[in-house]
Amino acid sequence: MNHSKTLLWLLSMTALGSLLACYLLELNEALFYDINSTSLYLGSLWVHLTILGDGLIAALFMIPFLRKQPRTVWAMVWAALVFNVILHILKASLDVPRPPFVLPTETFHLIGPEYHHRSFPSGHTATAAAVAGVIAFGLKSGWRQLGLLVAASLIGLSRIGVGVHWPADVLAGLALGWLSAWIGWKISAKISIGSGFVFQLITGFLLIAAAIILLVNYDTHYPQTDRLRYALGAILLAWGIIDYILIIVHKTRPATAR
Repeated sequence: MNHSKTLLWLLSMTALGSLLACYLLELNEALFYDINSTSLYLGSLWVHLTILGDGLIAALFMIPFLRKQPRTVWAMVWAALVFNVILHILKASLDVPRPPFVLPTETFHLIGPEYHHRSFPSGHTATAAAVAGVIAFGLKSGWRQLGLLVAASLIGLSRIGVGVHWPADVLAGLALGWLSAWIGWKISAKISIGSGFVFQLITGFLLIAAAIILLVNYDTHYPQTDRLRYALGAILLAWGIIDYILIIVHKTRPATAR
């Protein structure tokens, strides 16, 4: 955990430092145009990455950890509470206008809905960074940890790519998500009920229900990503059901048979 802690703090401080530079040097708009222009070639990639920061979809990535690493899921619960409270306070109090409200839409690539308000910080980015950070804390491989944090950063960049967030929003979202992951693990270590059988049953049921919702009736606002949505929903639903059964079987099986 020490390596992932150091990495998270380093990246969080880097994100905050870049955020400060972005405002002091007035780079926000220029960087937005530079990054958004890549949608001419990478638009399909950006839109498929951006849905991975959706709250419901991101939550489903906890399914593979529920049976063998429930503490990771428990830490994610706390991390989600932390970043959502801070996120909504900042969004409501600052109410920063989004690029489609400030810039002529014909001057950049806009993919999907035309959002106008509550830009800072990016919720999709904070969600992706929190999930990546929480998982990273549970890993020993530095390369896997780095890979997760790079993936979260790419999801953040996708929010600029689809034209709905400024670079400053993404940098703030990354810092908020990564720091929330660290806080989530700290709290989960103090309150350990998240490793119990009842927690696994309740959380597993909710995650399976979420996977069903994703498959049956969920609007990501990006219909071109429906194939990815169905694939993720089907895979994670099957994984969740199998692991849920195994959790129950393992708990109810006589001790002598274990």
